Amino acid sequence: MLAVGVEMADLYVTIEDMLPPSTNHMYISTRRGKALSAKAIEWRTTAIIAIKNAAQLAEWKLPDGPLCFEMELGRRDKRRYDADNRIKAALDAVAIALDFDDERVCRIVCVKRTNSTETYTTLQIGAL
Repeated sequence: MLAVGVEMADLYVTIEDMLPPSTNHMYISTRRGKALSAKAIEWRTTAIIAIKNAAQLAEWKLPDGPLCFEMELGRRDKRRYDADNRIKAALDAVAIALDFDDERVCRIVCVKRTNSTETYTTLQIGAL
């Protein structure tokens, strides 16, 4: 299930039952070097489709200039996890979906909900 919308000129997307892979599990070693893991490919594909659909549905356009990226993570189970090493996978998916260089992101906010009853990732992008 996906929730999408525009809030104060920012685009947001919530992807339920899924968290971005950590950088520790984002790549696998192959004979030719490193490649995205199956979980990273699944995350990236799901996130890109959701973000593109949200932008199209909301008729949202990427603003010019510096950007702010926000991510909120919720996890149903109580296992420990780092939120900071999940930012790269999420930001990469947003940048690919909206076709911009993530160098434009000048502010990153990440919130980890430790008392969540659901597993979800909410991504938000907008002007700084």
